[in-house]
Amino acid sequence: MQDYQNYHVVYIDDASPDKTGEYVKKYIEEKGIPKEKIEVIINEKNTLALANIHYAITNKCKSG
Repeated sequence: MQDYQNYHVVYIDDASPDKTGEYVKKYIEEKGIPKEKIEVIINEKNTLALANIHYAITNKCKSG
């Protein structure tokens, strides 16, 4: 179990055909992980890795 509480995870499912993002969401709910700690984004279409990295850094990373 993680004791460190100062974290935020952004998980991006890049329109995977196997619905991995839905499994991740279910796992988070089953484990009772607070929603403010892990954010799941599921793309409707594949945008490739660099676009996802750019999106996560520019829109989801908080300063400090």
